This record gives sequence, C-alpha cells and structure tokens, in this order.
Amino acid sequence: MKITLCRFCDTYLQTSDNKNCMIGLFDSIGSQSFPFKQDTFHLCFEMEFEVQEANKEVELVVRMTSESSKELFAVNAKFTVPDVQRHSRSRIFQNFKVQNLEFTEPGVHKVEFQINGKLVHEELIFVAKFD
Repeated sequence: MKITLCRFCDTYLQTSDNKNCMIGLFDSIGSQSFPFKQDTFHLCFEMEFEVQEANKEVELVVRMTSESSKELFAVNAKFTVPDVQRHSRSRIFQNFKVQNLEFTEPGVHKVEFQINGKLVHEELIFVAKFD
C-alpha cells in the first residue's frame, strides 16, 4: 500500500460523472497571530493497493501534528481493500473535511498516514506567522 496523491485544498467536490475536483490547492497556511482557527479545508488523498492486498482488512490512521508533536486531529478507519479483478492495483480516493482546526504555533506541521500500525506516508504543511 502507498499514498499516490495527497493535497490540501479549500474546496472539494465530486462531479456527477465521479470526477474528483480540488479547488484552491495550498501547502501553507498563515496568520498574524496564534492561536488561530482555520475555518474549513479538505485533505484529499489516494491510496493504492497491490493485487495481493485485495480483500484484506486494513486499519487506516491519519493524524496531523504540530512541529512540537502536539496532535491536532486523528481519524481512524477500518475497511476491506476492494477486489482488483481486471487491474493490477486497486485505488481508493478519500476526502476529509476539516473544520475549525486550531493552530497554536507556527512551524512545519505534518500529516501521517499509518496502515495497520506502519507509517506509510508523511505530508508536510507549513504554518507561518506574518505581519
């Protein structure tokens, strides 16, 4: 299993023909003062599974931590990897809507992806103080 796509964006929507649309992509957030709350943003990511992982139970943990290792949020999900059938890999796209997240300090924050307790990906987001 691996993460093939991970993006932060302002708005996410899925079209009537099942296309994923991410609007307002970003990799940093800024504020004049701390702490501050970020109203709403989306964390969109795609997981890719090999054929031998089909039909297996998976526990996914997605967590964001500050530069000082304070946990800002964590999401746990259990699911079964879809059967691949005609393809060599199975892909799952996921969107998490994050609301009113409080950032208490500037710095490099990270989002960790764990599958069955194993770290498989880290994504960084820069939280800056500006005048």
